Amino acid sequence: MDVKILPYRKYVEDISKQFKSVEFRYIPRFHNELVDALDTLASMLTYPSNVHIDPLEIEIRERHGYCNTVEVEPDVQPWYHDIKRFLKTNEYPEKASGDQKRTITRLANGFFLSGEKYKRNGQE
Repeated sequence: MDVKILPYRKYVEDISKQFKSVEFRYIPRFHNELVDALDTLASMLTYPSNVHIDPLEIEIRERHGYCNTVEVEPDVQPWYHDIKRFLKTNEYPEKASGDQKRTITRLANGFFLSGEKYKRNGQE
């Protein structure tokens, strides 16, 4: 055993006495990224000592899974707001950069206004 991890082992042994049950499993070295991510997550969370935490089960799959999250801020315009505004008034947002203006123009080319509705070119 590497002597550098002895203090960590002692800490784990001490803290595990606070739990009703603790189970240790060997994780192969090629899963270190997962271990590092869980370690980082665990270090960010604090729990009062009287809170029950259900076991966390992790299954390693052969294929990658992807998850995207989008945080929505209150009172924020929908994603198409700037495109629709550009189609209506030919104006960009006040603080838009050159790249943002080019992107809005490129995206707006794929849509047209039909009254208040905005539709993709080539659709009814």
